[in-house]
Order: sequence, then C-alpha cells, then structure tokens
Amino acid sequence: MDFHTVAYPPVPLRIVSCVAPSTTEPKRTRVRLSRDDWVRAALLALADGGTAAVAVEPLAARLGATKGSFYWHFRDRRELIEAALETWERTATDDIIAELETVADPFERLRRGLVIAMELEEDEYPDVRLLPSARDPVVAPVAARVQTKRLAFLAIRGSRTR
Repeated sequence: MDFHTVAYPPVPLRIVSCVAPSTTEPKRTRVRLSRDDWVRAALLALADGGTAAVAVEPLAARLGATKGSFYWHFRDRRELIEAALETWERTATDDIIAELETVADPFERLRRGLVIAMELEEDEYPDVRLLPSARDPVVAPVAARVQTKRLAFLAIRGSRTR
C-alpha cells in the first residue's frame, strides 16, 4: 500500500474548556452604556460625595462597565463632572423655568412651582446634596449660575404681578 501526504488547509484551533461554569459567579453581560448613563451615575456620585466621589473605576464598577467605556465617551474625569453639572442645570433649572413660563397666572405658576419642587425625586434632582460641593472650583460657577437663574426668574415673575 502506498501512502501519500495530502496538504490540507489549516484548521482554526478551538479550545474547549472542560471545566463546568461556576454557578456562584455572576454572568457578565456586556451592556453598551451611553454618555447619559455615565452622566447620571456621575451626578449621583457627585451629590453623594462631592467631586472626590466621581472616580472612573468606582463608577465603572457600579455600572458594570470597563474604564474603556468611560474613555469612549469622555476625555477625562473633569469632562464627566462638567457634563453632569450641565445636565443638572438644564433639567433642574432651565427646563423647569421654561415649563413655568408658560403659565400666565402668577398664583397658578407659584402653585405648580411648589408642586414640582415637592415632587422632585432626590435621585433625579439632588440639589440639596450638591450644596456642600458648592465651594469646589468646578461646581461653584454652575451652582452660582443656577441660583442666579432661579432667583432672577422669581424676581422678574414676582415684579410683574404688582
């Protein structure tokens, strides 16, 4: 019998584990996080512990993400903090003022403003928890601007009712 060697194309090697998967380890699922997911997490961390609490690794762990996900959306930590503060200013001040400006009756506007203030979820609008951070050089200008906008809205609206 004559044997000949035949050249076959290379076959990709596939390694199969013989170890059963652990039932105690949580399955890691890859969730694609948006920029807004990071911003919301940063805003809550900022409210809970100031700018020092906005650290990439703990936020990534909390979100079940990698640091790479963070760097996909942000250049650095400061950009994340600034984005979180911009979101807070827009949602907790600008959007509410815009909504209240549509109400012509001053008493109804005041009533709605109070209802909004009372019904705000602390997780969504952590105003009071941000106050201790108001001296931080990144937080201070935003906190001052928010306060000025709110007071100006009240002063202008109040003077029109006289």
